[in-house]
Amino acid sequence: ASTTNINFNFESIAELASFYSEWTKLTLLNSLTVCFVETDENNTKLNLAFLTPLLRNLPCLGKFYFANETGSLDRLKNPIDFALLWQAFTHLGTTLKTVYVEIPVISLENFEDSRHPEFVALQKCGLCGNISGDGNLPNLFRLFHRELAHEGKNSQLEVESLLIGSKDSFFSIFQELIHLPRGMNLSI
Repeated sequence: ASTTNINFNFESIAELASFYSEWTKLTLLNSLTVCFVETDENNTKLNLAFLTPLLRNLPCLGKFYFANETGSLDRLKNPIDFALLWQAFTHLGTTLKTVYVEIPVISLENFEDSRHPEFVALQKCGLCGNISGDGNLPNLFRLFHRELAHEGKNSQLEVESLLIGSKDSFFSIFQELIHLPRGMNLSI
């Protein structure tokens, strides 16, 4: 049987549920770096399923770096759903300042604006990899607090390789870039 249809629910395993609950005690944790090296093509979903409950249990966090190296596997398979990863951060809106994700393929397909409120503290976000779902790129702009520029702080968004889906979406992105929030530095 294929493992791609299995729903990995690590929180249902008693030992892992206990492990995740220990992370709630890390009230002084400021920075977290998590790196995975995949040896199997199903590891991408497995890694994300393991990581998201851990992030949801962190009481505060200022900086997060996530790398998922695929080794010799086909680098264009198994994109990480950025919306699933970002949902694990929703309780960190007042503390999370920097997010950097380095993964061969990142999907913004499910990253809809209405489900992701702006983060008051967010100043830097970097996505390193081939990014699909170009129509939802503007939703990344809206994560940053609009008042940062008024406070004399700039926000930075780095998008390494944006894959454009169509000619229409290409022009739509340019229209959004014209209305880029004040104080935002964007590099694509």
